[in-house]
Amino acid sequence: MERICPTCGASSLKEKFAGEHCLECALGKDRLKWPSQIEIAYCQKCTRIWHKSVWKPSSPSLLAAIIERAFTKAKLDGHYNVEAGRWEGVVEREGQRVDVEQPVEIKWRKEVCPDCNRASSGYFEAIIQLRGKKEKVEKFAKRLEKRLRQITFLPKFEEMHGGLDIYIGVKKDVPSLLDEEGLKFVRTEKLSGEKNGKRLYRSTFLIRFADEEEKKDK
Repeated sequence: MERICPTCGASSLKEKFAGEHCLECALGKDRLKWPSQIEIAYCQKCTRIWHKSVWKPSSPSLLAAIIERAFTKAKLDGHYNVEAGRWEGVVEREGQRVDVEQPVEIKWRKEVCPDCNRASSGYFEAIIQLRGKKEKVEKFAKRLEKRLRQITFLPKFEEMHGGLDIYIGVKKDVPSLLDEEGLKFVRTEKLSGEKNGKRLYRSTFLIRFADEEEKKDK
Protein backbone atom coordinates (compact mmCIF):
# COMPACT_ATOMS: atom_id res chain seq x y z
CA MET A 1 0.00 0.00 0.00
CA GLU A 2 1.31 3.42 -0.91
CA ARG A 3 2.25 5.72 1.92
CA ILE A 4 2.64 9.49 1.72
CA CYS A 5 5.16 11.31 3.91
CA PRO A 6 3.21 13.82 6.05
CA THR A 7 6.21 16.20 6.05
CA CYS A 8 7.21 16.46 2.38
CA GLY A 9 4.53 14.52 0.50
CA ALA A 10 6.94 11.91 -0.92
CA SER A 11 5.44 8.59 -2.02
CA SER A 12 6.60 5.22 -0.67
CA LEU A 13 6.49 3.99 -4.26
CA LYS A 14 9.48 6.21 -5.09
CA GLU A 15 11.30 6.79 -1.79
CA LYS A 16 12.49 4.69 1.15
CA PHE A 17 10.38 5.03 4.28
CA ALA A 18 11.11 4.69 8.01
CA GLY A 19 7.83 4.38 9.82
CA GLU A 20 5.35 7.00 8.67
CA HIS A 21 7.95 9.31 7.14
CA CYS A 22 10.21 9.10 4.11
CA LEU A 23 13.81 8.31 5.02
CA GLU A 24 15.13 11.83 4.42
CA CYS A 25 12.49 13.39 6.68
CA ALA A 26 13.01 10.67 9.30
CA LEU A 27 16.74 11.41 9.34
CA GLY A 28 16.06 15.14 9.46
CA LYS A 29 18.95 17.31 10.60
CA ASP A 30 20.96 14.28 11.75
CA ARG A 31 22.19 13.69 8.19
CA LEU A 32 23.74 17.17 8.20
CA LYS A 33 26.08 15.96 10.94
CA TRP A 34 27.33 13.03 8.86
CA PRO A 35 30.72 13.39 7.17
CA SER A 36 30.30 14.40 3.53
CA GLN A 37 33.84 15.64 2.82
CA ILE A 38 37.00 14.17 4.34
CA GLU A 39 40.46 15.65 3.94
CA ILE A 40 43.34 13.19 3.57
CA ALA A 41 47.01 14.13 3.39
CA TYR A 42 49.19 12.25 0.93
CA CYS A 43 52.82 12.49 -0.16
CA GLN A 44 52.99 13.70 -3.73
CA LYS A 45 56.32 11.90 -4.23
CA CYS A 46 55.77 8.40 -2.82
CA THR A 47 51.91 8.53 -2.64
CA ARG A 48 51.82 7.29 0.97
CA ILE A 49 48.89 8.44 3.12
CA TRP A 50 49.01 10.04 6.56
CA HIS A 51 46.96 7.98 9.02
CA LYS A 52 47.15 7.77 12.83
CA SER A 53 50.40 9.77 12.94
CA VAL A 54 52.15 7.46 10.46
CA TRP A 55 52.82 7.62 6.70
CA LYS A 56 51.39 4.39 5.26
CA PRO A 57 51.35 2.88 1.75
CA SER A 58 48.20 3.89 -0.10
CA SER A 59 45.61 1.14 -0.57
CA PRO A 60 41.82 0.81 -0.93
CA SER A 61 41.62 -0.82 2.50
CA LEU A 62 43.50 2.07 4.14
CA LEU A 63 41.26 4.60 2.41
CA ALA A 64 38.19 2.74 3.68
CA ALA A 65 39.62 2.60 7.21
CA ILE A 66 40.18 6.39 7.29
CA ILE A 67 36.64 7.16 6.12
CA GLU A 68 35.02 4.55 8.35
CA ARG A 69 36.88 6.04 11.31
CA ALA A 70 35.29 9.42 10.59
CA PHE A 71 31.82 7.85 10.62
CA THR A 72 32.59 5.90 13.79
CA LYS A 73 33.40 9.20 15.51
CA ALA A 74 29.93 10.35 14.42
CA LYS A 75 28.58 7.20 16.16
CA LEU A 76 27.59 5.51 12.91
CA ASP A 77 28.32 1.87 12.04
CA GLY A 78 28.89 0.77 8.48
CA HIS A 79 31.50 0.45 5.76
CA TYR A 80 32.93 2.55 2.94
CA ASN A 81 32.28 1.37 -0.61
CA VAL A 82 35.49 2.39 -2.39
CA GLU A 83 34.19 1.77 -5.92
CA ALA A 84 30.95 3.70 -5.36
CA GLY A 85 32.60 6.44 -3.32
CA ARG A 86 30.04 6.29 -0.55
CA TRP A 87 29.57 5.13 3.04
CA GLU A 88 26.89 2.48 3.58
CA GLY A 89 25.38 1.61 6.93
CA VAL A 90 22.30 1.01 9.03
CA VAL A 91 20.49 3.47 11.32
CA GLU A 92 17.45 3.06 13.53
CA ARG A 93 14.52 5.39 12.94
CA GLU A 94 10.95 5.21 14.20
CA GLY A 95 11.51 1.73 15.62
CA GLN A 96 13.04 0.12 12.56
CA ARG A 97 16.53 -0.41 11.15
CA VAL A 98 17.01 1.21 7.75
CA ASP A 99 19.83 0.91 5.19
CA VAL A 100 21.35 4.32 4.44
CA GLU A 101 24.02 5.71 2.11
CA GLN A 102 26.16 8.82 2.31
CA PRO A 103 28.28 10.08 -0.62
CA VAL A 104 31.75 11.11 0.54
CA GLU A 105 34.00 13.57 -1.26
CA ILE A 106 37.70 13.05 -0.58
CA LYS A 107 39.73 16.24 -0.48
CA TRP A 108 43.37 15.32 -1.13
CA ARG A 109 45.96 17.54 0.54
CA LYS A 110 49.38 17.44 -1.12
CA GLU A 111 52.40 17.16 1.16
CA VAL A 112 55.92 15.73 1.08
CA CYS A 113 56.63 13.15 3.77
CA PRO A 114 59.84 13.40 5.87
CA ASP A 115 61.34 10.34 4.15
CA CYS A 116 60.96 11.88 0.69
CA ASN A 117 62.31 15.19 1.99
CA ARG A 118 65.42 13.47 3.28
CA ALA A 119 65.74 11.28 0.19
CA SER A 120 65.76 14.33 -2.09
CA SER A 121 68.52 15.87 0.04
CA GLY A 122 70.69 12.75 -0.31
CA TYR A 123 70.33 11.77 3.36
CA PHE A 124 71.26 8.19 4.26
CA GLU A 125 72.17 6.26 7.40
CA ALA A 126 73.68 3.13 5.90
CA ILE A 127 75.00 1.37 2.81
CA ILE A 128 74.46 -2.26 1.87
CA GLN A 129 77.41 -3.41 -0.22
CA LEU A 130 76.67 -6.43 -2.42
CA ARG A 131 79.79 -8.08 -3.83
CA GLY A 132 80.20 -11.14 -6.04
CA LYS A 133 79.14 -12.47 -9.44
CA LYS A 134 76.98 -10.01 -11.36
CA GLU A 135 74.05 -12.43 -11.75
CA LYS A 136 73.89 -13.12 -8.03
CA VAL A 137 74.28 -9.47 -7.06
CA GLU A 138 71.45 -8.45 -9.41
CA LYS A 139 69.20 -11.23 -8.14
CA PHE A 140 69.58 -10.27 -4.48
CA ALA A 141 69.53 -6.53 -5.23
CA LYS A 142 66.02 -6.85 -6.70
CA ARG A 143 64.88 -8.97 -3.77
CA LEU A 144 66.29 -6.60 -1.19
CA GLU A 145 65.01 -3.50 -2.94
CA LYS A 146 61.44 -4.77 -2.80
CA ARG A 147 61.64 -5.47 0.94
CA LEU A 148 63.64 -2.37 1.84
CA ARG A 149 61.16 -0.03 0.16
CA GLN A 150 58.52 -1.36 2.53
CA ILE A 151 60.43 -0.09 5.58
CA THR A 152 62.46 2.92 4.39
CA PHE A 153 63.50 5.07 1.43
CA LEU A 154 66.44 4.32 -0.85
CA PRO A 155 68.11 7.55 -2.03
CA LYS A 156 70.66 5.96 -4.34
CA PHE A 157 71.95 2.82 -6.07
CA GLU A 158 75.57 2.91 -7.16
CA GLU A 159 77.32 0.34 -9.32
CA MET A 160 80.78 -0.43 -8.01
CA HIS A 161 83.66 -2.59 -9.16
CA GLY A 162 82.60 -6.11 -8.24
CA GLY A 163 79.09 -5.26 -7.12
CA LEU A 164 76.47 -2.73 -6.10
CA ASP A 165 75.94 -0.26 -3.24
CA ILE A 166 72.41 0.34 -1.94
CA TYR A 167 72.04 3.53 0.10
CA ILE A 168 69.60 3.19 3.00
CA GLY A 169 67.54 6.06 4.42
CA VAL A 170 66.77 4.65 7.89
CA LYS A 171 68.88 1.73 9.07
CA LYS A 172 67.26 0.47 12.28
CA ASP A 173 65.43 -2.50 10.66
CA VAL A 174 68.18 -3.45 8.21
CA PRO A 175 70.03 -6.04 10.37
CA SER A 176 66.85 -8.00 11.13
CA LEU A 177 65.80 -7.88 7.46
CA LEU A 178 69.17 -9.27 6.32
CA ASP A 179 68.92 -12.00 8.97
CA GLU A 180 65.45 -12.93 7.70
CA GLU A 181 66.86 -13.21 4.19
CA GLY A 182 69.59 -15.52 5.48
CA LEU A 183 72.35 -13.16 4.37
CA LYS A 184 75.60 -13.08 6.34
CA PHE A 185 77.13 -9.62 6.60
CA VAL A 186 80.02 -7.72 8.11
CA ARG A 187 78.94 -4.48 9.77
CA THR A 188 81.21 -1.48 10.24
CA GLU A 189 80.49 1.99 11.61
CA LYS A 190 81.84 5.37 10.58
CA LEU A 191 81.32 8.65 12.46
CA SER A 192 79.21 10.96 10.29
CA GLY A 193 78.49 13.87 12.63
CA GLU A 194 76.93 14.96 15.88
CA LYS A 195 73.42 16.02 16.91
CA ASN A 196 72.41 17.41 20.30
CA GLY A 197 75.69 16.21 21.76
CA LYS A 198 75.21 12.68 20.45
CA ARG A 199 77.56 11.12 17.93
CA LEU A 200 75.96 9.86 14.73
CA TYR A 201 77.31 6.89 12.80
CA ARG A 202 76.75 5.58 9.30
CA SER A 203 76.71 1.80 8.97
CA THR A 204 78.06 -0.34 6.18
CA PHE A 205 76.74 -3.87 5.69
CA LEU A 206 79.09 -5.86 3.48
CA ILE A 207 77.65 -9.00 1.88
CA ARG A 208 79.88 -11.22 -0.22
CA PHE A 209 78.38 -13.89 -2.47
CA ALA A 210 80.75 -16.80 -2.99
CA ASP A 211 80.45 -18.57 -6.34
CA GLU A 212 79.78 -22.30 -6.56
CA GLU A 213 83.43 -23.19 -7.21
CA GLU A 214 84.58 -21.37 -4.07
CA LYS A 215 81.93 -23.23 -2.05
CA LYS A 216 83.15 -26.59 -3.39
CA ASP A 217 86.79 -25.79 -2.49
CA LYS A 218 85.67 -25.08 1.05
